[in-house]
Amino acid sequence: MIATLEQRQKQDLEDLRTVFNTKEGVRFLSHLLDLCGVYRISYSGEETSAMIFKEGGRNIGLAILNMLESFDESAYVKLAEADKERTIAPIEKGKQEE
Repeated sequence: MIATLEQRQKQDLEDLRTVFNTKEGVRFLSHLLDLCGVYRISYSGEETSAMIFKEGGRNIGLAILNMLESFDESAYVKLAEADKERTIAPIEKGKQEE
């Protein structure tokens, strides 16, 4: 059976909800939105084509964030908390990883 666009969008939203209802899913989505540059500006003084490329990734991330917030008003807070868990401590000079 071929799904309608509306059915497909509803299924996508339910699938995302399922993923977001796990600690691992929140952590992964936090990483994904970071890769998309959702919380950064796209312009950094480089040529226009690089900025357009970054803005395309950011637009995808914003669409995912919008989907998350459509079913969970606290999505931003959960993502921020997961991002803190993913923070990597800086390596001090003169010390190597064990």
